[in-house]
Amino acid sequence: MKLVFRVIFLLQISTAGVFALDKTLVWSDEFEYSGLPDPSKWGYDVGGGGWGNNELEYYTENRTENARVGDGCLTIEARKETFENRQYTSARLVTRGKGDWLYGRIEVRAMLPRGRGLWPAIWMLPTEWAYGDWPKSGEIDIMENVGYDPQKIHCTVHTESYNHTLSTQKSGTINLSDPHDTYHIYAVEWFEDRMDFMVDDDTVFTFNNENSGYKTWPFDKEFHLVLNVAVGGSWGGAQGVDDAVFPQKMTVDYVRVFSFSGGGPFTVSVASSGKGSVKVVPEQELYELGTEVSIIAQPEEGFEFSGFTGNISGGADTTRIIISKNIQAAALFVPEGEMIRNGDFSLGSSFWLPLGNYEGGYGQGSVVDGEYQVQITNAGTQDWQIQFDQEGMELLQGKTYTLSFDAYSESDRSLNAALNMCTEPFTTYAKKAFNLTTQKTRYTLTFTMNEQTDNNARVEFDLGLSTADVYLDNVSLICNDLVYIDPSQAAARKTGGLHYRYCYKSKELLFTNPERLPLQFRLFNLKGEEIILSEEARNGDAARNVNLGRYNLTPGTYAFTAAIKNEKINGRIMVGE
Repeated sequence: MKLVFRVIFLLQISTAGVFALDKTLVWSDEFEYSGLPDPSKWGYDVGGGGWGNNELEYYTENRTENARVGDGCLTIEARKETFENRQYTSARLVTRGKGDWLYGRIEVRAMLPRGRGLWPAIWMLPTEWAYGDWPKSGEIDIMENVGYDPQKIHCTVHTESYNHTLSTQKSGTINLSDPHDTYHIYAVEWFEDRMDFMVDDDTVFTFNNENSGYKTWPFDKEFHLVLNVAVGGSWGGAQGVDDAVFPQKMTVDYVRVFSFSGGGPFTVSVASSGKGSVKVVPEQELYELGTEVSIIAQPEEGFEFSGFTGNISGGADTTRIIISKNIQAAALFVPEGEMIRNGDFSLGSSFWLPLGNYEGGYGQGSVVDGEYQVQITNAGTQDWQIQFDQEGMELLQGKTYTLSFDAYSESDRSLNAALNMCTEPFTTYAKKAFNLTTQKTRYTLTFTMNEQTDNNARVEFDLGLSTADVYLDNVSLICNDLVYIDPSQAAARKTGGLHYRYCYKSKELLFTNPERLPLQFRLFNLKGEEIILSEEARNGDAARNVNLGRYNLTPGTYAFTAAIKNEKINGRIMVGE
């Protein structure tokens, strides 16, 4: 897919950092002392009642076995020991009443504990709970990690409208190969219009203020910082607790909080991938700090807007932001009905999760020449120990879907493609093994969703059990049932207007053309390139079959338009092998 890039404005100035937002350090603990954490900066949440998550530990207070400072760092230690009728101890440090902030950058440089059953977190809670109990007043999770999924870092927000009890929480993830052996910087930059969650200054997730009230944005009040290591719990203990790993420590090199001021002027640049355009309102050369800007995605006929990537994110076709930094954004447009985002990797690996390495499997993924390449150094002992996923698939019970993709490998090997649940118990809805060769080949998996509807399923490629490198491209997922008889054509069928049906097996499009006029048919591939332009009509016929089989098309998803003198329709189809 061709990536169209347009710079709205660009100013060349030699002064370093002229576009950077000014940061002022307003609170910090560098841990250059020994003993208990500084009581002028840290307090404790104490107790063992489960903390609303069925946690197993007892959080202690002023106990160096669980929280101490030395050698330039803070240590929070989870221990296997009987204490206050609990079998584990740990600490939960808070800055409440000693450090409370509204907006700014909060960053923590930390190294995480390891082991099944551990649940370390760096997060924020409201100080006054102005909008009510959890989740109404909000929660900001800068970093969470669960021991049974050791390399995945989660960044999440919870509000009344968006929270895990409704399965509507807003989050992003990143995989790190060494979070337990190396310090990483976990940060959130919190503005009036958004939050940017970062790991080592790479943006993992952006949560935008929808300007629809506290139910979606309670983040206009002060919050305080929480550092803790939980044991067990509804999430952390979902696969049990390994008692052999204790004691385990989260070590913190520093905590720093900055306020923002000044900065600018700033630039905005936008890009588009697929059939569509991006508009910036107002469009001007420079933007001052605090300027409100709308970025609008406008798809062409036969395509739909799938989401923004860059340092803004979200699925709304109009995103409003308040300028506080340089903005770079790309809008993705896909054929109508396409469920995979960025399946041709024209936007790098955007919308895909980082390559997952689990329990000894290890590979590295990157986009090279428009393909996703997986270089594998440790094959693991199970196929799922190296996996490449995209979440956000809505699979409706009783509907039939087709997953298709191009793949090849440096030597013959197998690959498993699956669709499954994103969270415990990771139910598999469909799975198929494919034998890859060194020749690029199109593969398909067609299945019927027999389980209950899942609004957030994932496509998963399992790449373990072989060290042969794998290459993926042109990944597509469509609902076949919505292709055979397009629901959007219902009115035309009733009134006798131009409409169509599609037969997947015979690769035929059947157009009903009551006026018996010449019909112009245009077919596009996923890159938006025109494949077929033809006049398809037979004198005197009310219907006309367009047989796509005679065009020798590569299996995959295609968009089309069909027009007669006074009518035009758009559609999308899946062409199989």
